[in-house]
Amino acid sequence: MAKDGDAVEVFRDGKQTVSFLYIDECIEGVIRFMKSDFKGPINIGSEEMINMNEFIEMIIKTPNKDFSIKNIPFRGVGIRGRKSYNTLIENKLK
Repeated sequence: MAKDGDAVEVFRDGKQTVSFLYIDECIEGVIRFMKSDFKGPINIGSEEMINMNEFIEMIIKTPNKDFSIKNIPFRGVGIRGRKSYNTLIENKLK
């Protein structure tokens, strides 16, 4: 368990972006695609992007906690960001 003063480790520079969505939205999207005639890969997500440092900063603002961010090197291959293409989703599922 993290203690006050601990650092939260974030791979790379923390500027890689992600998009989040509520689980019920994800389930609804999957069910709609299963019922559709669409064939092919698709990302289901929000169009709102947040970088990992910003995300961790939101989390560490928990009352009565004092954390910092420690960006650590990552030798693997990673992506800089991924975003849902919601225009395709809107066209296929209305």
